[in-house]
Amino acid sequence: MFTDNTQADPTVKDWIDVFPGGLLPMEDWGLFENWRVAHNLATTQPLSDFTDRVNADSENNDYEKIRLFVIGDHISCQQRVVTLLDMSSDFFSQNKAILTIAYNPNADIFETIFGPIMCDNIYSGIHMTLRMQKPD
Repeated sequence: MFTDNTQADPTVKDWIDVFPGGLLPMEDWGLFENWRVAHNLATTQPLSDFTDRVNADSENNDYEKIRLFVIGDHISCQQRVVTLLDMSSDFFSQNKAILTIAYNPNADIFETIFGPIMCDNIYSGIHMTLRMQKPD
């Protein structure tokens, strides 16, 4: 996340890389619900664990409004880390967020390690490009 140590905050002991391994090419971005089925990881974990933007338990099928896109996927000898772009929305929230999650193979779940952080300042370019490539 931060590479210039001359400006690092000395009170911060560890910096977390929000995009470990970088971002995937945009044409490889896809919905997290499809990605985890394709990789057979945490397939029973509710998507609402990763966003509070949509009331997943409502009778209005709000669960279908949960739009988590995998924009980064990094595998190391220690763990698998996935970066998500939360494009979920409801009538009260149009803000977009980025979060980083790590797979826990013992529990077969993903755990949030960073975020969500609001990314509206970079959202417009990402969203417009993504909509051109993935209209759904």
